[in-house]
Amino acid sequence: MGDTMGKFSEVMTSIVAMTPELGALTQLYLATSPEIENKDIRGRYFIPIANEIQPAAESKDEELQEKLWTFSENLAREKVKA
Repeated sequence: MGDTMGKFSEVMTSIVAMTPELGALTQLYLATSPEIENKDIRGRYFIPIANEIQPAAESKDEELQEKLWTFSENLAREKVKA
């Protein structure tokens, strides 16, 4: 049974996971494509591989953005002191 589950897990991982090379393609495309600069594409959301998506409604919540920013600053400040 353990061997069967291991093989099943391996197959499922190969279906949903990406290699680091594939995972980097979206970032590389966005960082280097002349099309991105020519069209002045900034502040948008992309998923692999370079497919633009609409962000969740929560991402547009300015109060939530401020809370996340403050949390992140405090966490970084705490870790730098450590």
